[in-house]
Amino acid sequence: MKKIVIVLFALIVSFAAFGQNDTTVNVVTKADTTEVKPLSFECVAFDNDIALFREICGKYNNSKLKKWAQELNNHFTTDDTGAIHLEYVIMANQDFDIERIKTYAIGWFNQAFSGANAIKAMTDNSISATGTLVGIAQKSVNAIYYAKSITISADIDVILRFKENRIKIDTYIRHYKYISGDSMMKSKNTLIVCGEVFPVVNEKTDDQVYACAFINSLDNSFGKIDSFLKYMNRPAVNVQNEEEDW
Repeated sequence: MKKIVIVLFALIVSFAAFGQNDTTVNVVTKADTTEVKPLSFECVAFDNDIALFREICGKYNNSKLKKWAQELNNHFTTDDTGAIHLEYVIMANQDFDIERIKTYAIGWFNQAFSGANAIKAMTDNSISATGTLVGIAQKSVNAIYYAKSITISADIDVILRFKENRIKIDTYIRHYKYISGDSMMKSKNTLIVCGEVFPVVNEKTDDQVYACAFINSLDNSFGKIDSFLKYMNRPAVNVQNEEEDW
């Protein structure tokens, strides 16, 4: 019995001595696993509409311009003012600094619109610009004693409005620039409201050329929004200048 007591006492002394002499401190820290999500933009409504637009375009060809335009008009007709108008709210996956995102948006405008004076107005929360779509429809008539040519161009307006976690984009094509000339030295140069001619109105005069103009106007409108989304989802948009770490 005495031996057991002595052994236990010796073990206790030994452990006590070990605790006093060991000055090593091991600190275990948990790794920071917080994931920083990159800023991204999406618009489900636009994705659905451009898919429908492409599906319709895939069904037709130049030999069926009028049917093609009529089918598109069933889904994407002009607004109350007669303008070809697309409108979408693009959502971000997080809040963003409006001034920084506006800077990237200006870069897109400079790339998407070749004109040096494309940007028409800018406020704290919006940017608007105008570009010209040249020759979206053309027609030539050549007979023995008569010739006529028609060219249609148009201006496209793009307006961006910014909030802390979303961007609203509107595109407008309000008028066709109708230019014609013939061998009789008669010419015509006028603005025509998009909603006042084929396919919005079942007017036979120049319906083929207006059908082509309508199709190409929508194509350019969808194309502008698509290119803006792709531009804003580039990796470069997530690069920020950070202060030097002291």
